[in-house]
Amino acid sequence: MTGPGLTIAGLPGVRAAIFDFNGTITDDEELQYEVYAEILAEHLGVVLERDTYFTDLAGRSDPAIVTAVLERCDPAPAGPARDALAARIIEARVRRYAERVQDAPPVRPGAAALIRALAGRVPLAVGTGAFRAEVDLVLSAAGLAGAFDAIVTVEDVRAGKPDPETFLRALDLLSRQAPTPSGRGPALRPADVVVFEDSPFGIEAARAAGMRCVAAHLTSEAGAEAAGAVVGALGPELLAGP
Repeated sequence: MTGPGLTIAGLPGVRAAIFDFNGTITDDEELQYEVYAEILAEHLGVVLERDTYFTDLAGRSDPAIVTAVLERCDPAPAGPARDALAARIIEARVRRYAERVQDAPPVRPGAAALIRALAGRVPLAVGTGAFRAEVDLVLSAAGLAGAFDAIVTVEDVRAGKPDPETFLRALDLLSRQAPTPSGRGPALRPADVVVFEDSPFGIEAARAAGMRCVAAHLTSEAGAEAAGAVVGALGPELLAGP
């Protein structure tokens, strides 16, 4: 897209969009909590309180979540043994999540409709702290895999949200595919991009990347003021104009 861009949720000049995955494209944060609670009880014998998950952990990558839990409840010092335990917990979490969603991908209908309305008009990416296997499974089952020009997952970055690396990596991948309006300079700049997010960590990451953010389905009201727009739900009605 080489024109002035789209207007989305009142934000003009949008030339690319990045979608968070869990909680934004998918309606699965409650499922994520349930799976984490089960796995942590089985592996560590601890109770993960719902408020703790949604206030302190939701929106972070799996390694960050597991590390935070282990720091709170595992007396063993950081090292190979703890790393191995964390890896087992994450593997079990990913496997159980896949078992729960493979027959019924928990994609939000409004998000799916918005993605389809944007596809082909502006470059689209997924920027998530989830694992690629989970993202590919759900998007393929929902018929949305072909809508995205780039997918950045936890395997692709060194620092998860609220660090901006996920979104900056997605911007770099999209820029390689987007036409350059003037024939000079970068095809896309951070200000050209809108990020769709549901968590304070994601909103903070978008802001740190220099991108505007549309917040929806918020896991917490904390940090919502940093979003460029806050909406109740995603849907094609957020896309203004023809």
